[in-house]
Amino acid sequence: MRPDVDSRVIDRLRRLGGKELLSEMIDLFTSHAELAIRDASSAWAQHNLDAIRRAAHSLKSSAGNLGATEVRILADEIEQLAEHGANDFQPLLSDLEKAYIRAKERLAEVRDKETQGLENSGR
Repeated sequence: MRPDVDSRVIDRLRRLGGKELLSEMIDLFTSHAELAIRDASSAWAQHNLDAIRRAAHSLKSSAGNLGATEVRILADEIEQLAEHGANDFQPLLSDLEKAYIRAKERLAEVRDKETQGLENSGR
């Protein structure tokens, strides 16, 4: 099983921008990912391959920035299929939603831990 979130990416972000930046990026990813997944599902219902491709590409990039490995891999698969005109995304979209939920839960744990650290440091 692939890891939900790559801890090396989280550690790198923490070193680069501190706990505040990491927490902010997690919140941005969460809101962006939910919108991208909703857009991809809506585009699927309309059989709009270009909109699916764009949503998946955007999600792939943001997932990669936070180390949401499985989300990134699935978004990449969806993007490639849409680019090549495939027409059955439903199983992958379902897998993507499940992978996102797992990554979101893991990232929420990281964010909560970071937020606790900020509160305990007197900030």
